[in-house]
Amino acid sequence: MRKIANFIRLFWGCVFIAGAIINAILGVASPSAYNKGGEFAWPNFLQNFWMDSVVSHIFIYVILFAIVELVLGILVLNKQKLAKMGLAGAAIFGVVLLFLGLGAGRGNWVAHLPSIAFEITILFSFFFNYDRTILQIMHTKKDLTRTSIIGS
Repeated sequence: MRKIANFIRLFWGCVFIAGAIINAILGVASPSAYNKGGEFAWPNFLQNFWMDSVVSHIFIYVILFAIVELVLGILVLNKQKLAKMGLAGAAIFGVVLLFLGLGAGRGNWVAHLPSIAFEITILFSFFFNYDRTILQIMHTKKDLTRTSIIGS
């Protein structure tokens, strides 16, 4: 179970970093792509907030969003307390996305299944301890293996 949780943690950490890059590029290249982002937000005041505040200052919000994603990705890919902080932040991030209703109309719970699966996997991963960062996992040194050649 721990290996599965570690895989999930590393997967979502990489997704957060990739999301930060994609959102930063998209926010600079085509900020109007985010105009309808809060169209299905619940409660209704979040729709008003999105249209009144976020859309009018979209560049600032997209960069802020990308920074949050980058920080969460780095934390999740870390170890011990930093990984726990990242996973807790990721869980909160996921709940916020559910309230914003990104990509899903009201009452359409099937469209929310990816966000719900994200929350479940993040919460599952939260209950394990991680003693290595992604860099430590990638640079694991193999034990020196000595072999003897027959006849020498």
